[in-house]
Amino acid sequence: MKKRESPRETIENKKRPYLETIYMKYPREGLVDITKKGFLHTCEENLLKSRFHMWMKGKKPYTHLHTHQSTSEGGYWGAVPSPADILRFFGVEKGIEKTNVIAQQSIETGELLGYTILKKTKDTEKFSHEEVIDAQKMLKDSSNIQKIQENRGKSYNLFTDLKNYGESLRKVPERADSILALAEKYQFNIKFLPVKGYKFDEKKGSFVPIPKEETSHSLENKVISILGISFLAIILFYSFNLTGNVVANFSSTQKVIGTILFILLVIGSYFYLKNKKSKK
Repeated sequence: MKKRESPRETIENKKRPYLETIYMKYPREGLVDITKKGFLHTCEENLLKSRFHMWMKGKKPYTHLHTHQSTSEGGYWGAVPSPADILRFFGVEKGIEKTNVIAQQSIETGELLGYTILKKTKDTEKFSHEEVIDAQKMLKDSSNIQKIQENRGKSYNLFTDLKNYGESLRKVPERADSILALAEKYQFNIKFLPVKGYKFDEKKGSFVPIPKEETSHSLENKVISILGISFLAIILFYSFNLTGNVVANFSSTQKVIGTILFILLVIGSYFYLKNKKSKK
């Protein structure tokens, strides 16, 4: 039996990593590609295919996932959702779409950099299908604004917030702040989960490689922690009180072994850190 691909493997193995792709995923199943047409910074969903899968599963909750393509310098949208992503997120019934996920992918290598996860809460503001469509129309064509504003003020407010949000994403220092402010206003949760070797850059709103100096510093801290724990262990190895009246004393041979182990650990740690620093 063929082993099922993990979501990461499916994303990284696609033939054209420079195009956005849409997937849906049910629990304990692999990703299903439901892309009708993919572009560099947007994509179109195959509604017939996605509706068929929903019908087959009897409206069972699923996870919606789509990719955002980025270069080594960051991405057009990066790890943050676009205004269109937010609109779609609001437009789907909570009970059907369990989670909305954005997977940031490198255009150059096809490598997955991290996931952005959006989830509705019991307090997330609700919008009807018509209200979401109206806001979508206004984002696409400003000539619709006055007519829709008169009929549905709620749609206009959503459109205004998303328009301002989209404009703020063009200002690099405000990227993470913008989506967090929107999440707070409309009461939904958002998390940024980088893969190993990457971190979320709040200014760029993208997952970026962890600099070597940060990795080295983290490694040094781990070695120091291990050294400290080992030091305490050696002290206990010599002798320790089990109770106020009982003292455990070890033989001289055991003490010598403990001393040798401690010295070897100190020397090994010193040369390891010295070697790491020389490589910088």
